[in-house]
Amino acid sequence: MARERVRALVLCEDRKQESFLRAILKGLRIEDVRSEVAPRGKGSAEQWVRLRFPDQARAFRSQAPHQANLVLLVATDGDAMGVVARKATLDQSLESKGHVARSPDERIAYMVPTWSIETWLAWLSGQSSQLDGFAETKRFKDDPTYRRLEETKVVSTKLAAAAWAAPRAGEAKTLPSLADARRELQRVPA
Repeated sequence: MARERVRALVLCEDRKQESFLRAILKGLRIEDVRSEVAPRGKGSAEQWVRLRFPDQARAFRSQAPHQANLVLLVATDGDAMGVVARKATLDQSLESKGHVARSPDERIAYMVPTWSIETWLAWLSGQSSQLDGFAETKRFKDDPTYRRLEETKVVSTKLAAAAWAAPRAGEAKTLPSLADARRELQRVPA
């Protein structure tokens, strides 16, 4: 029997997150993807995702019981909060709107790159050793070395997505948020 085509909605902060998640989903053979990206220059992207999420969850939950091929991916940077605290804010945003918290078997995945998506991209592209003090507690988005790595295309969403399938040695210790994201993606129908 043929696999039913999986459909995904990606709710995220910026185009770089969107591009990376689309590439990951494509690697999982999920190409029917709709995205909602925080508008650029209109305030906090994290806040936009957090405030938009309860409405998207409600819409998703109204369809999910009848369509086992749906998935909702919510991406927001961990920033200084980290993955655990940021995921808690997403759960709280649901509860503040009168929704129940996400259940363990629900096809809603939280992707929380910490400090930001740039941290994941540098690691997955194999360039983390080029950055001084590499850790997910350090911001690299505006780092001159990171920018040079992006400009020379040795760090990119495409390269990072291609490296997604095989975790690197030490990944769970160095980037707990990335290890958590791999577990979260297990919510996506195979």
